[in-house]
Amino acid sequence: MSRTLLLPVILTAAALTACSAGSSEPTTVTVTQSPQLSDAPSAAPQAPSSIAQPTADQPLPDTPPTEAPSCAPVTGEQAVAENIGTLEKYNGWEWDAEYAYTDDFDPCLALSYIVVPIVGGTSSSPYHVMLFHKGEYLGTATQEPRGFAPRITQTSDDSISVGYVYVREGDSNAAPSGLNEVQFTWDEAEQRVVMTGSPD
Repeated sequence: MSRTLLLPVILTAAALTACSAGSSEPTTVTVTQSPQLSDAPSAAPQAPSSIAQPTADQPLPDTPPTEAPSCAPVTGEQAVAENIGTLEKYNGWEWDAEYAYTDDFDPCLALSYIVVPIVGGTSSSPYHVMLFHKGEYLGTATQEPRGFAPRITQTSDDSISVGYVYVREGDSNAAPSGLNEVQFTWDEAEQRVVMTGSPD
């Protein structure tokens, strides 16, 4: 709102003093001016908006990227079919994909396994333990297959315990009593499987 400040100014000068026709008394003339304040604001300032609006040079925050799946979309049967051909025959015998044990295969684990027998095997026939890291085939637990079905326990997401059965003196092939425990663990730092213990 504008304000007007009235300042009476009295100017008295000898030049404005005149003689009246009927009197010799001097007459004083008073001039009044009404100057305006030149620095008065024309309007009250507006309060800034409390909500910041995005501009062309101020992009919106980036959307967090979607994480990729951490495990391969593969079943145990598919894993056997895709990789059993990499196993060498045992004395001319093929490995049996149909009777492979796949129940504990998990493509989301750091370390999981599949047990494969030979075609037409017996209780003492050799088996291979195939190891997988999040569904990807790593290789067999041992270089050579081992006789008798192994006893395997999944001890953690990245580790399995394998019990290798063997025949002790006096045992029959139908009832072996020997057992060697071997631990297989996925080493994330070295990106490989570490074996602790020996199957022999």
